[in-house]
Amino acid sequence: MSGIVSYVVKTSVALFTALLSMWVILAGMSTQAVLDMTSNMLPGIVAWPLGFFMTTPICFLCIPALISAVAGVAGLPFSLPLLIYSTFLSLWPRHEFYATPVDLMRFCQDAILFAMAAFGTLWKYFIPPFFFAASNESSPWLAWLLLREPCKYYPPLESQTKKGDNPFPEETWIYINGVATTKDIADANRIILYRMFGRPIHLVHNPSDTILLDLIECMAGKTGLMEFVEIEPREVLKAQLRKILAEAKQNGVKKVVLLAHSQGTIITSNTISELGEESGDIRALMKDMLEVYNFANCEMVLL
Repeated sequence: MSGIVSYVVKTSVALFTALLSMWVILAGMSTQAVLDMTSNMLPGIVAWPLGFFMTTPICFLCIPALISAVAGVAGLPFSLPLLIYSTFLSLWPRHEFYATPVDLMRFCQDAILFAMAAFGTLWKYFIPPFFFAASNESSPWLAWLLLREPCKYYPPLESQTKKGDNPFPEETWIYINGVATTKDIADANRIILYRMFGRPIHLVHNPSDTILLDLIECMAGKTGLMEFVEIEPREVLKAQLRKILAEAKQNGVKKVVLLAHSQGTIITSNTISELGEESGDIRALMKDMLEVYNFANCEMVLL
């Protein structure tokens, strides 16, 4: 019972801080709009109250800002076919030939699995999951569809390690994904990263809660309003960085590369800031071995 109460309290606090952070961000955007529309002739003492007023229920001028934020990730309506098409390409099993009857049967199996994965991925873009439990690798497809995917660490894919010919054994590469990314899409992304760089890619999966909720999480993480609550992706990333850096010398690893995308850059920034404040050798280990590369960067400060 106490666990349920604790979960409800934490969820309520997280939701409140996320909504508050969204309001702060919208107020800032509205204030900037006021300054732009007046060619910066208004003093800040006037522009800021106007910006906050534009985000109140009395004035709905904040709606374009919210729509533009969502469209920035999901795209405008005419770009949605491209989003769907890119999702399909990421999820197709990619067998080269289906020439024989056996291959045709394999094609039918692949098509069914592909259709289920594609439908589920698009579902998770827009339909919020049930948060009281998480699915796992052995969950039935319907449970995976309705529940939140687990936030956890995954080792490199078998296809990246089974040959045993890693030419860079002294390096460990980790990828943390951004908004609207299911485990299937994250795996497709690290396959591309493997092809680009030739290094096996470890994954810290940041599960999606729909595009809109992911954006609210971004606002909360970026404004620092979630600092007093330990969110799962940050907790998992911190645990993996501690483990990999602490065991680096005995494993013969000299460089740890962290690739962060979109919302993952915010999680990475908060994680590194918190690790840097911890006692022990972690700060020195990060300074000596850790390299961080952000793409589709959302974070302004990386300490």
